[in-house]
Amino acid sequence: MKFLKTLTYSWLDSLKTFLPENLKTNLLLTLNAIKDIIKHVSYRLIIPPICLIILVYFRNNYFSTASLIISAILLADILIYARPSIDFKNSSYYLKTHYKTFPFVLTTSLIYLLSSKFWDNSIFKIINSFNKNVLLINNLFVNSYFNPAIYMISPLLVFFVLFLMDSKKELKSYFSSVYRAFKMFIYNYPFCFIAYNIFKVTNIAIEKTLYYLLPQTAASLIFYLILFLITIPFYLIFMTNFYVNQIHTKFNIYYTE
Repeated sequence: MKFLKTLTYSWLDSLKTFLPENLKTNLLLTLNAIKDIIKHVSYRLIIPPICLIILVYFRNNYFSTASLIISAILLADILIYARPSIDFKNSSYYLKTHYKTFPFVLTTSLIYLLSSKFWDNSIFKIINSFNKNVLLINNLFVNSYFNPAIYMISPLLVFFVLFLMDSKKELKSYFSSVYRAFKMFIYNYPFCFIAYNIFKVTNIAIEKTLYYLLPQTAASLIFYLILFLITIPFYLIFMTNFYVNQIHTKFNIYYTE
């Protein structure tokens, strides 16, 4: 009964994020974070999305594997610079944080890639359906046969990486971060569902509009530029701000074992 009461309160509270005043504040925080990142961060953040765009544009036999690895780098890159920290965010901070989180993100990516090889199996079809409809891990693109952002935009994975960055560098941190990310995902499911689908529908609308107005090659290239350089970073920073707010206001929920 206590769990249901807490869950109901948390669900209703998460929806308050979309109230006009709260949404305005969150969007301004996101835009300010983007401005600070552009101002203080070097070319490092540009390299992964450019590599992804090249991979998407010139697909080959190694496209799926390479795009997953680069997507993991891009995901970690953005979250490293988006999350608040008392440390100065220089090259040392970047490498230290990346060193702690990237192996785990890469492992998760490769597990996802390997499991996709068996999706024709009936059991994996059920798992894939669960991923799409419940865990919000879905295909974003309309015309692409593979989506390197397929897991990057999942709120569950975003929360996992953020919890991992805030934990000690040890094996058990991986499992505790998964547990805490799942709790944050469940306790804020309405928010996650709405934010995820707004992002998804927005990008589908952009893609369809570009394909309607421009030749296919130009539309594809421009869409990927918008996706990896604008909409995905904006979405990830918005989710990071939500995560930070949750940690400050509901710390006991997520750090109660």
